[in-house]
Amino acid sequence: MLHRLATSMGLERPQGPGRSERPGGARAPLAPARPVVTAARWEMSFISGMAQGLMGPGARSPLMDDRGGGSASGDLPDRRPAAVRARAPLAGLRVLVVDDHADTLTFLQQALGYAGAAVVIASSARAALAALGSIDVVVTDYAMPDEDGLWLLERVREQAAAVPVLALTGFAESQKRALAHAPFARVLLKPIDPWRLCEEIQAVVRPR
Repeated sequence: MLHRLATSMGLERPQGPGRSERPGGARAPLAPARPVVTAARWEMSFISGMAQGLMGPGARSPLMDDRGGGSASGDLPDRRPAAVRARAPLAGLRVLVVDDHADTLTFLQQALGYAGAAVVIASSARAALAALGSIDVVVTDYAMPDEDGLWLLERVREQAAAVPVLALTGFAESQKRALAHAPFARVLLKPIDPWRLCEEIQAVVRPR
């Protein structure tokens, strides 16, 4: 699961054994590896940062269980302390998150939900269309199999022109030309800082 999440969020994972082979079969120690941000560490830093921003330094996120790891279930927004609910930056917003990676969907659903949003998820661009009627903003992966984020943007503009669409991508250089001419409200690189995502969502949403 972590490998899929790391791949979908554009994170690096260590590859191969901890020692290299010399000619003749002898093993040689590798040079000290540079720090790697794993999916698990990034997820915890995302949630911890959001908890500290909402509740103050030293706060523990309700997403973490008593052992300091793991995630709570989808009822997480209902478990937030009253002080957090009062300051939640996305309170009252309905956000549609679209991604073909189930792990990414679950992660963003919990993270944005913790920020106060009511989050609807879809695993494909076509599945997302059914939820557009009551949505304030769409956050979609750009590169998906079958219909991609640009296809979804075009359908949203046809059916719900007032709904802004933000695109997430981990392949900015290879998609630069297409993204330059696509009228997304925002194009954001993965992995994205949680508060940056919240700020960008707030910035593009207009009262409906």
